[in-house]
This record gives sequence, structure tokens and C-alpha cells, in this order.
Amino acid sequence: MGKGTLASAGMVALLALAGCSSTDAAPEEAEQDAEAVEAKEIEESGLSDESVEELIKRENEAAEKWMTSPVDSEDEVDAEAKMQEVYDELETRYPDVSGLEEDGVVPDDLPEELEGLWAVQELRAQEAAAEDPITGDREFTGRTEEDVDAEFGEAVDVDQGPFTNEGDYMGTLTLNGVERGFTDAECAEWDYTTQNGEFVALDITINADEEAGEEFSVTESDFYVVDEKDTMLRDELHSYEAWACADDVGALQAAQPGTNTSGLVMLDFPEGLSGTLVYSGGVHEVRWEL
Repeated sequence: MGKGTLASAGMVALLALAGCSSTDAAPEEAEQDAEAVEAKEIEESGLSDESVEELIKRENEAAEKWMTSPVDSEDEVDAEAKMQEVYDELETRYPDVSGLEEDGVVPDDLPEELEGLWAVQELRAQEAAAEDPITGDREFTGRTEEDVDAEFGEAVDVDQGPFTNEGDYMGTLTLNGVERGFTDAECAEWDYTTQNGEFVALDITINADEEAGEEFSVTESDFYVVDEKDTMLRDELHSYEAWACADDVGALQAAQPGTNTSGLVMLDFPEGLSGTLVYSGGVHEVRWEL
């Protein structure tokens, strides 16, 4: 069942609750009658007694987790399963609802409560329906079809991560080098000192493809480290002081389509940390051994 169909299902459900009153009945009585009818139908069908609004809230929570989880991760799979439970229930409750007439266009009369649900359904339907024009497989408009183990100085293709243009080719990212224990007089003057052990400066160059759909941006939040004990460290590598120091000495700026830029992304490592540095800002990850 497509996203439009499911969104319409929820829309009809809400409109049905609001439109079942007779012209002679008081609004309160009509609402009570509608609720009683729905409760009876749910009881007879064996469905849950959650209202449509509650179902949409549950779906939105799962959708947010789905959209922010790493691709093919356990969290993503779990969130998608939870969303599907909601879609299945709506489809069971309202099996005769037709789909949207215009795919990709949010209907003017779509209730605000359902906009998030409709958008996620539409995104998932587009993902499932896309095909590669050459192979017939699922469409992939980018170039990085799997995670990459890279070397310093190697230009790596990057495809846009989750949200608006997922899968679109953005350009290349090059980690020119890593400076451990980074110090700078200007940072010291402003008392921008490490909070975790040592500043680690990532010297990066990004080249944005001229046909990229938006600017190519790389920030400290795009990186994490897997240490020698296989522990993932992300938030533990960030500090305001590291960001401010990089800003003073030449932080990496976003590159507009068709341009390139170089600069520093500063992390704040526990002293002596080693393992694998991972860039996770694209559809697929890029890894460098420290």
C-alpha cells in the first residue's frame, strides 16, 4: 500500500470522526455517537483501540527514529517495523480508501496531523519504486555503493545522506591529514583548550559536484571513532572549545555546487585514543585507520 493511500486512509478516518453527525444533533452528541460507532467497529474487528491521532503520533515517533538512524542499522529496521504496524492497522480499518490523485503533491485538504505521516510514506514509496535505468535494480543516483576504507590524501566519492536528496552525488571528500595534539597561539589566547585530552585537527578538502542539489557541508558531527575495544565514540569527541578553535584558525566551510574548499574540522579526543575514524555524513561511511 503506497504512502498516499495510507495518508488518505488516516485523513478519511479523521474526517469521518468529524463528519458523522446529523444536522439535527448537537456537536457533543454527534461526537459521542461517532466515538461509540468507532469503538464498536474496533471491538468487532479485533483492532487496537488507539485513535487515529494516537496511531499517527506513534508513527511519527518511529519515523523520526527511522530517518535519523544509520542505514541498514538495527535501529532503522526496528523503526521501520513500528511504522509498518501503524500502516497495516490503518489499512485494515479503512481498506476501501483510494490513493492520492497526484503523487508527490501534498493535498490542500490534508489535515495537519497527517502531513508528517504522508511525507514519510511518500519517501518510502519513492525509495521502493525507484529503479536503475541500466540494471533495473533499485535506483542509486550516487557513486558510493558501499562503505569505503580510505587512505589519507585519497579523494572519496560522497553521496547525500538521509533527508531531502538522499543518494544524490555530492562530490569528493579528501582527508589530507590528521594532526594530534593540535595547538595554536590564537586559540590559547582565548583559552580554547582541550576538554577531553587533546585537540585533533582533521585537514579536509571537499569538492562539490556542479550538479549537486545543495551545498556540500562537512562538520564535526559527521565523524565518530571506533576504538580498539570496538566502542563507538561520537559525542565524547566534541567540545565547544574545539569548535571555537577551528573557527579561529580556519574551519572547513561548506562548498556550493561546482566549487571546492579546504579547512579544519576539530575534534577533542581523550588522550591516546586510537582506532578507526569514520565519516558518517553520507549514505555510506568512509573509514580511516588512526
